[in-house]
Amino acid sequence: MRRLARSLEIAGWLLLATIPVTLFAPGCQGRECESDGFKDYGFGPGEGHLVDTTTWESSPNDGTWIGYGPYHTWIFHPVELDGRSIVSVLAYVSADPRPSAPGNNFTLASGNLAEITVADPNDVFITNATCSPLYIRVVITAGPAEPSPTDDGGTIPDASDSGASDLDAGDGGD
Repeated sequence: MRRLARSLEIAGWLLLATIPVTLFAPGCQGRECESDGFKDYGFGPGEGHLVDTTTWESSPNDGTWIGYGPYHTWIFHPVELDGRSIVSVLAYVSADPRPSAPGNNFTLASGNLAEITVADPNDVFITNATCSPLYIRVVITAGPAEPSPTDDGGTIPDASDSGASDLDAGDGGD
């Protein structure tokens, strides 16, 4: 019985010791986690570019990344991909705007760090669902471009130019 009383006394003191820590610890207690809404990226000059014919990136890996505040949503518009089907979206985050500089780092985002929604081939929503102010770089890969009907340099074939023989033209075949 004496041990139980002593254990309860220690637990009580530990509980009392943690109350000030929980009351005064920093966290999302003020307005620091409020969203500044949605912002578009990809329409303006210098907002993203093609790496190759199927890959678009928001900024170079060794360049300055885009600010990505708490509960902020970027709407990326990879317009150079011409509305092709999106195959993959990779989001990288860092606490530093130039994460490739010596001593800095970055990571592939997952979970609440980058909630990704592909609304259509021209609009990719990425939300920072945390209270952490970060920087982001996005790489979007699309499927190959489909050849247009005139890629052979000619014209679109017409049904009247089907190359039908005289036998098919209704001469009876007698």
